[in-house]
Amino acid sequence: MMVAFAGFPLAVSEAPRRFGPISWGAHLWGVLVFTIPNTFLISSLMFAVAVLTRNSMASFLSAILMLVAYGIAGSALEDLDSERLGALLDPFGIRAFAIETKYWTLSDRQTQYLTFAGNIGLNRILWTAVGAVIFLLSAMRFSFAERSRPRRRSGATS
Repeated sequence: MMVAFAGFPLAVSEAPRRFGPISWGAHLWGVLVFTIPNTFLISSLMFAVAVLTRNSMASFLSAILMLVAYGIAGSALEDLDSERLGALLDPFGIRAFAIETKYWTLSDRQTQYLTFAGNIGLNRILWTAVGAVIFLLSAMRFSFAERSRPRRRSGATS
């Protein structure tokens, strides 16, 4: 592990000579547009399951079910005639990204930023709002109080 971290400065200094300059703005844009909203949506869903079931196993299973459901939904979205509807219904924005960059050349993909207008902006706003609603509804129901458990009867009778 230490070797990987030790080699990082060398890789960063060597990359511009081999591949061209690193566009840190593109990486930041990806984090702001995809990573943060997707993490917020998934965390809100898992928090809602945890609040409603008060069971950690159910929370873990909900994460697996989200992955499976996303795969199934992705297949169904491919069959839609309306690209715009498919772009809006994708909770992670991958379809919206693919539609917006469908006709970009290789040079465009390497040099241009995707704007927040169009399908990407609508998708990110929609699913961030869905995550916010789920989170707020779950937070209103959340309580730090422990769930009462039924008392076990002792084996000895008097």
